[in-house]
Amino acid sequence: MRYLILFMLNIAVCHAAIYMQTNKDGSVTYSDTATTHSSPVVITNSGGSISTPLFVHDSSVEKKTETTQTTVTAPVKQSYKIFEILSPKDQETIQNQPEITVMMKLDPKLQSGDKIQLVLDGKLVGDAAASTQILLSILERGVHQLSAIIIDENKRIILQSNTITIYVHRNSVITSPAK
Repeated sequence: MRYLILFMLNIAVCHAAIYMQTNKDGSVTYSDTATTHSSPVVITNSGGSISTPLFVHDSSVEKKTETTQTTVTAPVKQSYKIFEILSPKDQETIQNQPEITVMMKLDPKLQSGDKIQLVLDGKLVGDAAASTQILLSILERGVHQLSAIIIDENKRIILQSNTITIYVHRNSVITSPAK
């Protein structure tokens, strides 16, 4: 019973009249009490409910035998404006890391069906990925040339990035510090 009374009071508050008054400085004031210079605000939709049109069954729609054809066109691919390797930097030395993360800048973003493939010393490495961050594993020590290419679903090269030079250093038993 107590909840029913609270519910009914809540409904009564929701249906109170609202009045709008424009002040001399141009500001608008809303109130639930009418004044001499206020006008009632008409609310067409109470925010909590949505009016929907009534369903009317039309048998003439069922009798139509015509079929409407719609054609779906593939989205137009945009050409890439920026494609460059951000990390590692050109001429960077990498010490004792079994893996490095290659990060690239790409504008616009990678499009559907396109993937990025890393190229190390002129050879494809790893699998093509749909990401601008690719993990490159097990680099031999020495000087390496690193670039990336964007390929489409038919494995055709769309664009090649800048080529950077990286230096991979690794400790060996011979050069390890004495203990």
